[in-house]
Amino acid sequence: MPQLLRYSVDIHTLIKVINVVGDINVVTSAKLVNIVNLLTSQESIILNLESVQLVTVAGLESLTDISMNAKEAGKRVILLKASDDLKNLAEALDYYKLLIFSDNLDEAVTKIKFFTV
Repeated sequence: MPQLLRYSVDIHTLIKVINVVGDINVVTSAKLVNIVNLLTSQESIILNLESVQLVTVAGLESLTDISMNAKEAGKRVILLKASDDLKNLAEALDYYKLLIFSDNLDEAVTKIKFFTV
């Protein structure tokens, strides 16, 4: 059975929130990278990871890549409600400082405003 990554888009205080469902791994990450890079070429976004069950090392590398691509474009990707496992993996692989995590939506909106002013 193919691995799926689903997403939906909500708007919160004029900021796009991408709700991701599924696993982020070597198979599914290319789709996510394409979507996020397209959006962050125009604006900062919030990536809601609350319904992501698993992020592999390849998935973490993809999240880091999209975060860095957005930063280079003067935009940001805020990772909302990431699991403790993902945060620990990011810290263990020394990617934590390259990512912006947020535990709630209001904090994520504040971080976008702070980092993009």
